[in-house]
Formats: sequence, structure tokens, C-alpha cells
Amino acid sequence: MQSFLTPDKLYFKQGCLPVALRELKDIYHASRVLLITDEEKHLQTSLALVTNALYELGIEYAVNHENFSADAVIGFGYADSLERAAALAGERYYIAVPVSVGWQMSAAAWRRADMFILDEDVCRPAPEKDICVHIAQTARASLVGANPSDYTLSLSVQALRILFGSRHTAASLLHAAAMAEMAYTAARSDEFAADALNLFPDAAEALGMTAEELETKINCAVDPVQ
Repeated sequence: MQSFLTPDKLYFKQGCLPVALRELKDIYHASRVLLITDEEKHLQTSLALVTNALYELGIEYAVNHENFSADAVIGFGYADSLERAAALAGERYYIAVPVSVGWQMSAAAWRRADMFILDEDVCRPAPEKDICVHIAQTARASLVGANPSDYTLSLSVQALRILFGSRHTAASLLHAAAMAEMAYTAARSDEFAADALNLFPDAAEALGMTAEELETKINCAVDPVQ
């Protein structure tokens, strides 16, 4: 049995965070929110985008006070905070807001979140070389695993298509990294026993190249000196 676990709602666009958070009041009628985040000074400016939005909505909130009685939980930050928020949420509505893509986006948050927000305004920029390496490695890994499928394949192919394109931007690389991580999270899942599958040839065909050419392009992305 295969699965592709996703949040109920995914927002991905610059400036989407305040719009997405309106649902807490308009749809879920939340009045109190627990906000779990990393206590790092460089996150304070972007964290203010969350707290200001909650204030404008008239929603009472507490930051990192785990005993705070709340209707919903927001995880904001790196993997540790997102996973801690997911664990604390329990049956409460859980919103994940990563500040970085890649391994720090958190597989647990992606699987458990009721809403996932990927907003360029809160994601810290990463060096282009680092994010390109991550896209290449993660997309390649997502093509071989216990649970790859047409769904993970399409995400991996699109991530690689953006990576190999000549006009990618910081924003498009951010989304490509997120897609590769989503594919990896689902394809490498061990929740369902299955024989290992290899969709590498399928990805190469979708990108209009041979498997050998795809491997070469991925290797060049990982190590441009090759």
C-alpha cells in the first residue's frame, strides 16, 4: 500500500502568511494560539510578521509557554521547533511555518500539519550553491525508496526542471527545494512495507534525457568542478 501524506492546506507565495492566518479566525474561530519558535535573535523580525497578524485578528497568543491553553498551535522556525510544535498540538489545529527549506523544514511537520505556509518573507535566504546542492541530492534520493510514486515523481521532476533551468531565481529555488523535500519525505517513508522502487529512468524520460545524462547533470549540480 502506497501513501502520499500532505497537509490539508499548503500556502506558497511571498506575503501569503497573513492571508493564511486569517483562517484561524474566519474558519476555525480560534481565539488563543500557542506559538512555538526558536529563541534566536535573527528570527525576531520575521516572527513579528506572525505576532502582528495574530494581533490584527484579535487572537491572544503566547510564545513558547507550553502550558498556555490554546485552540491552535503554530510552529515557526527550524526543524526542532516545528517538530516540538507538532508534538504539542495533539488534536489541536497545527500550522507549520518553516524559516528555511531543506532538512530544516522537518518531515514531521510536513506530515502532521493541518496547514503548511511557505512564505519567502520569513524564509532566510541561503547561498545559491548550497540550495542547488540540496535540491539535487534530495530529488535524486526521492527517486529511489520504499514508497516513491507518480506523485513524488512529479515533484522531483519539477524540482530538477527548475534547478536545471537557466532562469531560476531565489524564489523558484526555494520552491524547488520544498518540492524536493516533500517528495523525499513521502518516497523514503517506511510506514508501509514495499519493495524498493527506482523511478530514476522515469524522471530522466520526463526531463527529455537519458538516465546517464540526468546523473551527470545532478553530479554537476552537487559538485560544479566535475
